[in-house]
Amino acid sequence: MKTLGLIKKIFLLLIATVTLVACSKGSDNNEPTPKPDPKPDPKPNPEVKILDLGWAINPNINQKEQHYITFYTQSTSAQIEINAIGKGWVDLNNNGLQDDDEQTQVFTNSPKNYTFKSAVVTFYGNFTHFIANKVKIKNIDLSHSPALKTLSLERNELAHLDLSKNIALSEVWINNNQIKEEAMLAIAQNIPKKEINNKATIFLQSFKEGTSEANKINKQVLDLLTDKNWEAKFYERDEYKESYDDDPFPMENIPTGDYGIYIGNKQLTATNYWKITSENFPALESGVIRYKPKKRILILNGASIKVTEDTDGISQTEKKSADLTIVLQENNKIYSKNHSAIAVLNGSLKITGNGTLNLFTEAYLIRNINVIKDLTIEGGCSIESNSQIIAEKTLVVNRSNVYVKGTSQPVMVGVEALKLLNCRVDSPKGTSIKKWQDYFFTFMKSNNYDYCTEIKIVAN
Repeated sequence: MKTLGLIKKIFLLLIATVTLVACSKGSDNNEPTPKPDPKPDPKPNPEVKILDLGWAINPNINQKEQHYITFYTQSTSAQIEINAIGKGWVDLNNNGLQDDDEQTQVFTNSPKNYTFKSAVVTFYGNFTHFIANKVKIKNIDLSHSPALKTLSLERNELAHLDLSKNIALSEVWINNNQIKEEAMLAIAQNIPKKEINNKATIFLQSFKEGTSEANKINKQVLDLLTDKNWEAKFYERDEYKESYDDDPFPMENIPTGDYGIYIGNKQLTATNYWKITSENFPALESGVIRYKPKKRILILNGASIKVTEDTDGISQTEKKSADLTIVLQENNKIYSKNHSAIAVLNGSLKITGNGTLNLFTEAYLIRNINVIKDLTIEGGCSIESNSQIIAEKTLVVNRSNVYVKGTSQPVMVGVEALKLLNCRVDSPKGTSIKKWQDYFFTFMKSNNYDYCTEIKIVAN
């Protein structure tokens, strides 16, 4: 029995030795150690949710944030300039989280450059002012930014835009995008209505030189915006801001050639009407003059015109029989040394607006305003002249203020008729409108024999 037990022990020792040698040989080979199973994907962060907007890349939104502006851009620029007012932070990599390099900051209406790490960028915060021009924005969601007052998205690649949630908006620029008529109509239908005494402005198109405009509008768009107390505007070729005035195609069917209207001795034409400057029109000393050729409207905005040569300040030649309208904005003056301040030698003239106009000539017995047909002064404007105002047909003053002090001539004459509407003669007292010696109508003094050489008319 002892011999049998010894044999078992020797056998077990041999097995252990063989096993040890085998393991030692196995450890000497070059076979790679098997890699551990990969760790399972981390669970989604409960703070972040994908906002499915149907974009090429959708935004990942931080669920702790209530207010934000998010957009999808195709810009590949290293630096992108954005301007905003408010407090918040910017998610540059679209992970929905506020990373260490995305600190909360105060935006103070100063342009800042950003390096986007994703095609989708989100500005978190309740901003009142947001400008992102020339950023190649293709989609933008503004529905979580109710405090927004000023929005500028000029020269991007937008085809649609929803402003229905932005009830505080007062100024919007969406010109130079790719918004067609149907999408523009949707904007007008959904845009919040403003109060009549708190109108807002929206720029729909720009025709500045060197820019491309793909936006399209129609009359229905303009009507809807007007009904909601939004004033629709566009940029002229010289960057001047113009109202559409119910014309959805302001740059189409513009009259060609010469317009027969002169400022000093320089004529307005189809090639220069949109760049009336002191350099191009030497008679314009300061201020702004605009001309709308399709409606023959000349706008004086704080303009000072001075003419010392033998020509009128503003004139329309005998070759043009169409009527002319002059709109007064701010305070304007026309000085003409030897001729009329305003002469319309064919057609009628209307002077309107809420501005003022001072007319002065050094010449004796010169007609400061000389109109071959009808002259209408209306709209609440104020005119002061040191020489005669005359219309060869009818002269009407309607709800406006006129003061004329001449020399020996009757200061205001309507050859066929002279009318005051919604205004009255303030001085001299006892004045009446009568026909003088069967020649023309003018203001006669209380004695009914002498015409007035000075008159002051005030609006009721």
